[in-house]
Amino acid sequence: MKPPVRIEAEFCRQFPSPAWELGCPHLAFSIHERCWRSHGGSTNGHPHRGFPKALDLMLPEGAPRAQSLHLIGIFGMGEDERGRQGAALKIRVQGEDLKTIPLISGSHYTDASDLDIRDIQEGDGTHVRTIGTIVLDGTEWRVDWLTLDFITPQTIEEWRFADLGTPASFVILEAFIESTTEPVGCPFHSSAPGVSLQELGAVVRVGDADRFRKAVQQVRDAIHSVAGDLDEARGLALTFLAVTAAAMLEAGAPRSIHRFQLEAARALESTSSEAEIVEQFERLVHQGAGHLLEPVTDHDGLIAKVLQLIDRNFMKDLDDDEIAQQLGLSRSHFRFLFRKSTGQPFYQYVVALRLERARELLMEEPINVQEVAARVGFGSTAHFSRLFQRRFKVAPSAIRQRARMAP
Repeated sequence: MKPPVRIEAEFCRQFPSPAWELGCPHLAFSIHERCWRSHGGSTNGHPHRGFPKALDLMLPEGAPRAQSLHLIGIFGMGEDERGRQGAALKIRVQGEDLKTIPLISGSHYTDASDLDIRDIQEGDGTHVRTIGTIVLDGTEWRVDWLTLDFITPQTIEEWRFADLGTPASFVILEAFIESTTEPVGCPFHSSAPGVSLQELGAVVRVGDADRFRKAVQQVRDAIHSVAGDLDEARGLALTFLAVTAAAMLEAGAPRSIHRFQLEAARALESTSSEAEIVEQFERLVHQGAGHLLEPVTDHDGLIAKVLQLIDRNFMKDLDDDEIAQQLGLSRSHFRFLFRKSTGQPFYQYVVALRLERARELLMEEPINVQEVAARVGFGSTAHFSRLFQRRFKVAPSAIRQRARMAP
């Protein structure tokens, strides 16, 4: 993790925007530009008692649909009882009732006078991480970045941060949404958001249906945006299908998958409009990887959250029983839903993801096999090497050597 950056600022001084750290060109814009403090304090005479209990975050007219909500601030000035709900995000999305996301002491926030770096994901769609410190009233406080992710983009109608009256006080330095707006162009370019070509292969091999559907959608959008350049549109579709077919072959699909690639080239060559290209592309995707495009069910949102959790914590010891409890499901039912959604048991999926990340590290980082094994969560290098060779039909040391020899 990057070391925290000390932020020299005073109360009500505009806070520098961290939108650059999102690492993508999605539209991100500030909603609240000034510091805001909430009610707090353990006694009636406490100076925080004079502050308000709610902050309504106003969205600009015509704001795009949100993929994530972001709050940056001091979460927890003063002691608070662990396990108590001290604040909440209250959100109304289009067509739904007001929804409350509780912020719990000891989980989502702790006393911010403790300057230790935090990086917490509770599995409820929130992610809290420390980005620096700030000096207010002569005291240095920890600054955290709280993100709330949505499984699917949402049109936000109301967004409020509410202090629930505990001794802890909260300071909001900045708030903004991350939208789903993406630049026009090749969806696989290194600077573009979404699923890259390298990630697409891993997505197919591990059976991540949620991200595969997103990758298919980004190709559809790109085809519609090429402004009449049918060769470019065909090229986008063929590139996607070729990478998908290669990944399926590596995952054990029969060699007849090569015929699929030939059929795809012929079918797309015969098209004469963007609409026909999209129609053929969708037919071919269903033909080659239809198992990753099954209709969305009521539980797909839950499994998508789990996949996000695994993706962010794959090197840790993940317990499917604990995750099932967080979702309010029995372990057996969770295992059934997970396997139905991904085509693999929970632990097999985690190991597959670790091995995919290991292969990326071997090709990209100047570190040895033992270090790679440790970085992706394997305690035994020998065990890691056996599983790696079984999955990719080549020893990890050979991948490392090949990467060193590459120009």
